[in-house]
Amino acid sequence: MFWEGARVSDAFEHGFSDFGDIHKPAREVIVKTAEYLRRAIFELINIDLSLVERALGPAYNEPRGPLNLVRYLRGSLVGRPEHLAAINQSYPTFEWRTKLKSVRIGEDGLYQFEPDDTFTAKLGEGVQLRQITFEVWDGSKMAPQQGPATA
Repeated sequence: MFWEGARVSDAFEHGFSDFGDIHKPAREVIVKTAEYLRRAIFELINIDLSLVERALGPAYNEPRGPLNLVRYLRGSLVGRPEHLAAINQSYPTFEWRTKLKSVRIGEDGLYQFEPDDTFTAKLGEGVQLRQITFEVWDGSKMAPQQGPATA
């Protein structure tokens, strides 16, 4: 595993392999390295073996990056095209502020949190946003990326 990691690292750093060719082995090395690091940390802090087994068990085997929520606010602006933006603004905008309202551990043992989102429209006079949709996606998962579609 070490030599595979070194090969992937060299290929990336020195640019002698296509990124598409080294992505899969790099991901495998990262996951295995993270597993070794987690195990070493648990051994160093000397916690109860049952907790180590749980932390290294199947519920936590899927690698995740930092918490990253991908959020989209979509809608249709209705108004005169030349007046969609607020005065002294080039474009219509929204100010989006997020705070955590609550964080708790659910019955399944997983963290759950509730955000408190505030949206402030900065639109021209008489302009409205209609047909509003709001989507949230989990951007924390380290999943293989899809390559470009080929025809």
